[in-house]
Amino acid sequence: MGRAEREERESRARQTIARAIPEALRSSIKAKHGVMHSELIDDPQIVVKSPQNAATAAHPSHLSVRIESGGSLDVARKISYRHFVSSATRRSSEEQPNVGVHNMGSTTVRGGGFLRGVGGQEEYLCARTTLYESLSDDFYMLPVKGGVYSPDILVFRDDLAEEYKKKQRFFVDVITAGTFKHPREGRSEDVEGACSCGVSYCDDHRSIMMQKMKAVLRIAQMKGTKRLILGAWGVGPLNHPVEEVAKLWRKVISGAQRQRRPNAEQWEGIDEIIFALTESSQRKAFEKHFHDVMTYEPLERVDSATTLEDEMYARTPDANLVMSAQNIELRIEETKNAYSRARLKEELRAINHQIANNRKARAYKDDDDANEAEDEEDDFVVAGYPASDGEEHTYYTLADTTTDSASDAEDARSEIYEFRFGGPGISDSTADEDDELDGHVWVAYANSPNYNNATGWYNGSIDELHTMDKEQRRIRGSVSPRSPLAREMQVEPKSEQPPLPKSSTVDGLLERFRRTDVVD
Repeated sequence: MGRAEREERESRARQTIARAIPEALRSSIKAKHGVMHSELIDDPQIVVKSPQNAATAAHPSHLSVRIESGGSLDVARKISYRHFVSSATRRSSEEQPNVGVHNMGSTTVRGGGFLRGVGGQEEYLCARTTLYESLSDDFYMLPVKGGVYSPDILVFRDDLAEEYKKKQRFFVDVITAGTFKHPREGRSEDVEGACSCGVSYCDDHRSIMMQKMKAVLRIAQMKGTKRLILGAWGVGPLNHPVEEVAKLWRKVISGAQRQRRPNAEQWEGIDEIIFALTESSQRKAFEKHFHDVMTYEPLERVDSATTLEDEMYARTPDANLVMSAQNIELRIEETKNAYSRARLKEELRAINHQIANNRKARAYKDDDDANEAEDEEDDFVVAGYPASDGEEHTYYTLADTTTDSASDAEDARSEIYEFRFGGPGISDSTADEDDELDGHVWVAYANSPNYNNATGWYNGSIDELHTMDKEQRRIRGSVSPRSPLAREMQVEPKSEQPPLPKSSTVDGLLERFRRTDVVD
């Protein structure tokens, strides 16, 4: 790993802790609850001790073992339910058990080398989930037998460090347990396996590793984990030989290959153990030791949406760019010529820049589509749509209505509007303004059954309003002095017939809705 890449990972790690994890916790009460309820479990005891019977097979009949290619979170994503997000604070495993994941972490430092830009399994878990927040400094150093159990850890990023959509996120239960570093340097493959020279893998190493492995399985068993994802624990930077690790996992889970009697612990409650291995050499070693007890059937995905998400992602414009970037990275590692490496790095930088621009463009488009234009408020509302006037007024029910000229379809609804000329009951004027209104009244088709004199609302179609206006054009009346469409008129105090608005009043209102293609 180059210095520039390490510095970039350090920067992303700081951003993850400062912004990404807090935002993820704010988005889910369940995730926050899980972080607060992580616990340190030291030397877990046997949960269920099965009676030993010579007639019973060594491998537990209820337990299936699989070997899958990929990282632990990638495998967990295939078999995890999408139960995001529940508003309740109870653990999600009470509804459907989360997939358990073993974090092969550091025994001394919270998050391992996450803040230093290291690229191990624990560091990737911390970069993609809320795990780092659940690992308290008070838990370290971790015990030899035991670890930290962190329930309901939210996975909010994919393996390309891109944020999952809310519906794509899922939860896992994480068991953090580390192991020692083995001094493999100078080790000879011809040394006897039981040698205690301090260089080879000795009985003491095997005993400690088996105790650690049993502790992880016991924690999963006592917490109700049904499906558990394990890995090649200690292989890689800690220098544990993969053959020894695979052999010890086999002995702890199913007993040795030639073992006749079953183990005392049959791991009741755990239905499936999946080894997520990224390298082919590791998969070959584990298949060698588990070939007679492992399941070869394809992994059953509990959520069909995962397959659809993978297919949709493969069709995205960035899929080819990401593949090209990965190929260039491999070529950079294999190229020895400095000039060629510099040229490939320039190509990689250009592709990454294009991917970033594409993501920004898609994010901008999504935000733009999400913003809905607000309707302008007017002095009418469409009947049948409560609060369409922006004032939360409900509509009036009409026993019979007429459709306008535009409603020709069989299922078309009549465009009935409500016009408010105003009324004393709903006036928001002050007392001084009310004094100025003495001698005036608010009127608009007072003799029409569609006009409510108490509220000032007229309910009907524009065509109906236009027809009634033509019939009553000569009838004079008085309207509100504050109406923008009418002028003030004095009302006779003793009028036997309620006055109606002048034709100019309604003409001004109808002019706003007049159709140019229809001749009166």
